[in-house]
Amino acid sequence: MTYPAVTAFYAAVFALLYVGLSSWVVAGRLSADVLHGDGGNQTLEKRIRAQAISGNTCHWRSSSLLCWKRRAAAQVWCAAS
Repeated sequence: MTYPAVTAFYAAVFALLYVGLSSWVVAGRLSADVLHGDGGNQTLEKRIRAQAISGNTCHWRSSSLLCWKRRAAAQVWCAAS
């Protein structure tokens, strides 16, 4: 697998993870009949927190993959020179 394909693959995996967690939160909101916030429901609070952490760290994961790709490409370029 080449570097752009690896980056795209991981981006797709993270997107599917985020969609899954979002669906989990929506299902929790529907079952608890809560529209905003967590409504004092601890289970829903944990679900919302898991989704938020995943969404926030996804940016760091994507950035680190891009930096890794650039570093690897620079090493290949320097070795070829």
